[in-house]
Amino acid sequence: MVVIPAKLVLGYDRGAGIQTIPQSMIKMMSMKKIVVFMVVASGLLFFLVGCPKSKPHVPQNQNIAGVTMSVDSTRLEAVKPLILGTNTQWVDLGDGIVNDNLTFNATTMKEIQAQAPTLIRYPGGTLSDGYLWLNGMGPLKDRVAIERYPSNPVIMEKISFGTKEFLELCKTLNAEPLITVNTSASNSGGDPVKVEVNAMAKAADAAAWVQRTNKTGITSSDGINLLPKVTYWEIGNEPYLIADDKRPELSPKPDEYVIIANAVIPAMKAVDFTIQVGLPLRSDTMNSVPVTPFPGYNDTVLKGVTDTFDYVSVHNAYLPVIFNNADTFTDEQLYYATMASLRVFLQDLDATRTQLASHSRSGKQIALTEYNTFFTIGGNYDARIDSFTTALYVADLLAVLFEQPDIIFANHWSLIGNWHFGSINSSGQIKPSGLVLSQFKNFLKGHRLATATQGPTFSNSAVGIVPSYNDNPVVKAVASTEGNVMRMWVINKSSQPLKLNTQTTQNIRAARADDLSSAEVWSNKALTWKKTVVTLRDSALSIELKPHSVTFVELDI
Repeated sequence: MVVIPAKLVLGYDRGAGIQTIPQSMIKMMSMKKIVVFMVVASGLLFFLVGCPKSKPHVPQNQNIAGVTMSVDSTRLEAVKPLILGTNTQWVDLGDGIVNDNLTFNATTMKEIQAQAPTLIRYPGGTLSDGYLWLNGMGPLKDRVAIERYPSNPVIMEKISFGTKEFLELCKTLNAEPLITVNTSASNSGGDPVKVEVNAMAKAADAAAWVQRTNKTGITSSDGINLLPKVTYWEIGNEPYLIADDKRPELSPKPDEYVIIANAVIPAMKAVDFTIQVGLPLRSDTMNSVPVTPFPGYNDTVLKGVTDTFDYVSVHNAYLPVIFNNADTFTDEQLYYATMASLRVFLQDLDATRTQLASHSRSGKQIALTEYNTFFTIGGNYDARIDSFTTALYVADLLAVLFEQPDIIFANHWSLIGNWHFGSINSSGQIKPSGLVLSQFKNFLKGHRLATATQGPTFSNSAVGIVPSYNDNPVVKAVASTEGNVMRMWVINKSSQPLKLNTQTTQNIRAARADDLSSAEVWSNKALTWKKTVVTLRDSALSIELKPHSVTFVELDI
């Protein structure tokens, strides 16, 4: 039997504070002789179950002299700009987006506008569980403080970055807003009457929020123009997890969540039938590792929610997730496991599609409303999130999402630094992952093109939730087309330079390319995009790919 300390402190961030492992989870899972973690990092609440550590497999680089890529000029589906979404929190002046007088912070806004997220999620992951939107309306002096984060002891904070400020941000950036509504159990304790009363209260609150944003409308600070309506709504953040034993009212069990959802969805759509509503889902396992304390959660929700929902949301791309802080890895092992980890994401995406089909929900779109790298919390690798490896991971994930026809949108966690997260740090400076997001908007235009890449592979060690693989492609490449311009997005995961030889079905008149690279994959130093070498001949193209690089190519055809 694994023994876990009764009160293990997991970590701290400005939004969430210090969190502990729920004792009910420790008791339940220790009986099965596995280690249990509950990770809370601002918007991230990720239930982790560790398996015994396997012997590390040292990755062996193979011959990687060259890679070939073919591009078919046949247009496929239109690109989905909303995969360039992000997350904001209501706390700490929206993590520094606004000043004390509720005007935008000029330094921060400069980088946000350069990144230009297309969809912004609010009020902030786990923070949505206790968010009371009405308390964030009206003049700041009249706003009533709410719990900063549902915790014990309680810490109160006035909402400076409320719904109006959030929609002002969306309007300024021409970004779609996405709001996560509060679905906490509110101390119903499972009592049927209290459960129903709470569900009705949550429905009334959510419907009033839709009424205010989409029907009554909210006027911008200029006093003239109305702020954007909200099309996308999410019914809770991560109801498939347990928040804290000391605050059981925050975590409805699956049956109670179904009751809440069945009350909230029709109430919201009765106000505005044009809105799109999403349900959070979580598979029982990822790579055979349990990732929810509620086995059968998806089945319960998909069977029980009878009212119409439009999409499902998942948080299955926080990877590679090292569940045992005692585990140690070389930098190389950690890097290659991170570069291979999206295979786990894709497997879980397929599992989600299968479950949707089994409940006659085929064709439902999927939203990845939070993602980032994630290593440890309170361990040796916490700060690895803030590295160039994360930038490569984000670039790789964007390419993968670009190819998924049923992904409706995706939201990077998060916009401004909290803990080690954020595409922009707390001082308003853009990070490498932010540079990737900023450049990808230039690629994400027009229609997707079919591509095929042939080249060497690499192997990786088993790290955290990621198993060892022996056949990971060294290069990931995708292509888009708009008018007479073809674009390519290429990631070289190797520690060696490569030559990418590309063949298209059209003549190329001119070519230009920029890359983002670093010899130090675990560094968080500032970087910039730089011009790179392109050799052009008719419909053939040769590009020099630097080690550990992302390359953006534009071709005039």
